[in-house]
Amino acid sequence: MMVRSSLIALLLAASLLFIIYSTTRDPYRAVLLSATGTLFLSASGHVYRIIKSDYLPAVGNWFHILLVVIEISLLVFLAQKTIWLRLKPARWQAQAVTYLNLFAVLTFVLPLYQISAFWLGAFDDTPHPWTTYVKSVPTSLQAPAQPPDIYYIILDGYGQAEMLSNVYGYDNSEFIRFLQSKGFYIAEQARSNYFQTPISLASSLNMSYLDFAPELAGKKTFNRLPLYELLNNNHSLNLLHKTGYTSITTETGYNFTEISSSDYAFSPFHNNLNDFESFYVSTSALSVFIETSNPISEAIFSLMPPAGYRAYGERMVFSLQKLEDIAQMTDKSPKFVFIHVAGPHPPFVFDSKGNPIAIDKPFLSGDGIGFAASTADYQRDYIEQLKYINILAQNAIEDILTHSTQPPIIILQGDHGPASLLNRDNLEASCLYERASILNAYYFPDSNYDLLYPSITPVNSFRVLFNQFFGQDMPLLTDETYFSPNSYPYQFTNITSQITKSCP
Repeated sequence: MMVRSSLIALLLAASLLFIIYSTTRDPYRAVLLSATGTLFLSASGHVYRIIKSDYLPAVGNWFHILLVVIEISLLVFLAQKTIWLRLKPARWQAQAVTYLNLFAVLTFVLPLYQISAFWLGAFDDTPHPWTTYVKSVPTSLQAPAQPPDIYYIILDGYGQAEMLSNVYGYDNSEFIRFLQSKGFYIAEQARSNYFQTPISLASSLNMSYLDFAPELAGKKTFNRLPLYELLNNNHSLNLLHKTGYTSITTETGYNFTEISSSDYAFSPFHNNLNDFESFYVSTSALSVFIETSNPISEAIFSLMPPAGYRAYGERMVFSLQKLEDIAQMTDKSPKFVFIHVAGPHPPFVFDSKGNPIAIDKPFLSGDGIGFAASTADYQRDYIEQLKYINILAQNAIEDILTHSTQPPIIILQGDHGPASLLNRDNLEASCLYERASILNAYYFPDSNYDLLYPSITPVNSFRVLFNQFFGQDMPLLTDETYFSPNSYPYQFTNITSQITKSCP
């Protein structure tokens, strides 16, 4: 994950070293200036955001540009021999280089130690791929004469209508009525099975609870890597692939919500950086060129989208708008479309009309106590973003139904509810009703919803689908909800009986 970023940093340092040494023919000066220059240019975004957040909130991107210009000017200034000699470098430059070498060793050894410690603790978490521990799933499906396209659309953090009314004071009945007018069945008492997105998706797509995870990985681990395999090798996708389906997805910016094994993966950007690279770009001097508004900046942004509010919002909009094109894709094989939309989960980047919200804080996607504002701010901005998500979702559903050659199957679902009153590591300090209550809507081409019921949870969604349309007789699992701390994702507590229609 870090290889390309490390190579870029090394290339930057080597280029500076070469340029300064070629100019000065002084190895000490070249090493010291190239090292400090590389360090600052790699972290100028951090410096800018700290100054803006804590000291000068009124400054904009121009101040970041100024910091970079000052640093480059300082490098050029100190590279001059007469200036450098005035600093009497003979007294200290050898010792400074020694300290820099020590710093370089520490920056390599400490992450290496952390990575090694993680892998030593996690190596026995997956004696076999976790998908092999999923039980009671079929090995094949009976395809209908005309297999329908299947759309599984996750709206991250989308709460149930009744809960939104009780906790947020918001009436979402207009959107619910729209869905019902299109023939959707609304599971009005639906709950999530888990409170964390990667676990929720791994459970729903594998049609199983992850009750084997605590024994395999332990309750005190924070190793989420096995969830990646559970998502990318999930049983629902594999069964549909065997039945002749083509899989399609869109990029989300998060490895644990993307099915990289899909046949087609669409992105709003020309190049997809991994999480580490996106973060590196956002905190380096490269962000100066991306955050300005001009054609060159737009081209750079498309090639190297940094971790930030703009890329987050563009992925969200793209995923729902792309459904119109996906619905019109003509292929001999039916389509299984998995779309994970990052909203209305925070950060809140849109108002109710889809206008971008200017956010001065560093990029944070935290929920619950990880949200850097008040409960009132969360609930206000959540509803604003939800209203815009409603517009996008309505248009997407219209597009799917209009352009599909035959009526499709659509599951529109929240992976969990919102979290204005959630403490991600403290069960007793959380409003379980808010987090557990989800949107759960189904569109079946035959309008036969006899197998569905108001309290169905995501773990049973594909069991019902395969039973009704693919000749299966899978037993439905008991609908349960589990809490686990964010720090220890597999420390599951069954809270099904603790969820009441109120918050403390």
